Amino acid sequence: MKISRLFALHNNFIRYLLLLAVFATCGASRHRHEFNAENSISSSGKNEPPAFCKQTAECIAKVRKMATESSRFWFGDHWRFNCAQHTHRKSPVQCINPRELHNFYSLGSRLFRVNTFTTAYLDNLRIFPRIKISTHPGIYRACDHEFTVEANGSIDAHPNSAPVATFHLREETDNVDQKWTPPIHLDWPQLRKNDSYIILFLDVSFGMLKGLAVDFPRSTKFIHEYEPLENFRLHQPIPLVVLIFEKREAEYDWEQHFYQPKDSLFDLSQFMLEHQLEDGLIGLNWILVDGDAYSIEKQRIKGNVDNCHALVKKKLNRDKRWRFVETFTISEMDSSLSISVIQPESTYRACCKAVSTRKEEIFLDPLADRRIPSGALRFKLPTITSLRSLESLTLDSYQRSLRHYVVLKEELYTLVLADPAQKYLYWMIVDITAESLSAGSLNDATTIATYMPPIPNTPDDCLFAVFFLFKQPAGVKMREFYSEDHALRSRHCNAHCIYRTFEVEQFKSFHRMQLSAISWMEVCYDFYEASFEIRRILQELANDSERAFSPQKISTAGSNWKGSQKKNNAFVGMSREMAKRRIETICANVHRNKSQDLECILNENSAHRTSQMYTSIMIVIILLTFVVFC
Repeated sequence: MKISRLFALHNNFIRYLLLLAVFATCGASRHRHEFNAENSISSSGKNEPPAFCKQTAECIAKVRKMATESSRFWFGDHWRFNCAQHTHRKSPVQCINPRELHNFYSLGSRLFRVNTFTTAYLDNLRIFPRIKISTHPGIYRACDHEFTVEANGSIDAHPNSAPVATFHLREETDNVDQKWTPPIHLDWPQLRKNDSYIILFLDVSFGMLKGLAVDFPRSTKFIHEYEPLENFRLHQPIPLVVLIFEKREAEYDWEQHFYQPKDSLFDLSQFMLEHQLEDGLIGLNWILVDGDAYSIEKQRIKGNVDNCHALVKKKLNRDKRWRFVETFTISEMDSSLSISVIQPESTYRACCKAVSTRKEEIFLDPLADRRIPSGALRFKLPTITSLRSLESLTLDSYQRSLRHYVVLKEELYTLVLADPAQKYLYWMIVDITAESLSAGSLNDATTIATYMPPIPNTPDDCLFAVFFLFKQPAGVKMREFYSEDHALRSRHCNAHCIYRTFEVEQFKSFHRMQLSAISWMEVCYDFYEASFEIRRILQELANDSERAFSPQKISTAGSNWKGSQKKNNAFVGMSREMAKRRIETICANVHRNKSQDLECILNENSAHRTSQMYTSIMIVIILLTFVVFC
């Protein structure tokens, strides 16, 4: 009895403790919800990365501290060490930095353009705007390659979040009535739908205004049209700063009082003074924008900078297909090559089949290892262009009297087309000027090795033909080394010759050249090459027949003409059999034809080409026979 009573008391005690725990949990949850609604930055969803901060005060404190750090962004200590001090490490693209902003190394000093920045400039911050970016899938073409982008859902952006590609920051399609068109959505706990704030988007790296909206969120209107920040450098995130200003005047004619020329430096301090916003900065956050091919192509189209070679370098280092990737300093590359070939309009017949092609310009796409039809390589020479960066030119300027003289030391380049795997040279042009490369015309350069189409000799075989653009040492003219009596420039090497054996690593090292650009293509023994080779074989067969039954041989044979005819017939039969086997090998790899199709293959190609010739030969034979025996 006592034992059962003890068990009952124990169970009641356990129930009491459980009830207390439930009430405590519910109360804490309600208290926490009320606290977060007013003072904290929360995240929704499962399996999300840790939030940047939990409370508004903590967020503001972190932002103020990060704004003072000179090692956080590319324009800080990294740029000062690699570009400003050690000029031998200078990379033209990686070191582009507006001269007016050279001396500002932290985000805060760059914002306000002050050499000594303190957190006092951000004393009025009281909100931390939450940034959410909606992403969408898409396809775009950049650097002669087609890119496919998958949607990443919704991204929460803050100073410690993963960088966002420029493609996801482009304007949304519904650009009607100047509504909130960017894919960037702002919110914070204290925001009400009837509030009116000024939103400013600023590219701190290059001092460019990327958007100015007023009367947010009540009736948002863009005074300066939004445009995405275009980061053309890979692995160097750029901060797109979002600034929130409190509106002081009830009515303010922004269209009358504000004007900012596009693509000109924006002075934030001057902006705040002109519009009475000295104490109006109340919110600050930023998005880290990563470089992508979309930005690179946008900048290339605008003629600002071409950084497509960064994508090529990335692929070279990833694939490591050739030995020179290890022996060359790939980081030397400072430009890209745009190469195109023309495929003619034609109909090719081979192996009892016909293929028609339309005339089109085909661009090499090294990022996709694009396969180029061999017919386009035999039609005409490839067109090659390369935009040279101004930073790559050495500039000497001096002043005499009141006149200014600018002298550009012209750099010269060497173009090589080779198969590094087979160590074979297909083309070499030297002493190419930067102007010629930009114009896509190599007429003023010197050809050392004439162009040979880089096509495999064996059916069902492929090769990679690589275009190398080398920068020659200053003042060196390669045509002086490869003089007119050099073996490569002789007529014996217009086609294949032993001197076309080529070690690209030795060539670069011997001539002390710098690797400037690379592109490549895959070429296979395709249908066109099969058609070309079969025509050549049949032409050889026709030539053999013509020689065998030439009037000279018949006339010299005299009375032995019948015996000679048997030998000639045997010779032609043997040639025909050899041609048959060669064509059989070609067609077996191109279209996998059956053996019974071989007569069709021979007849379709030879009948219309040789019938007239054989008719003429037989007429000559009859006439000569009449002369000999009569």
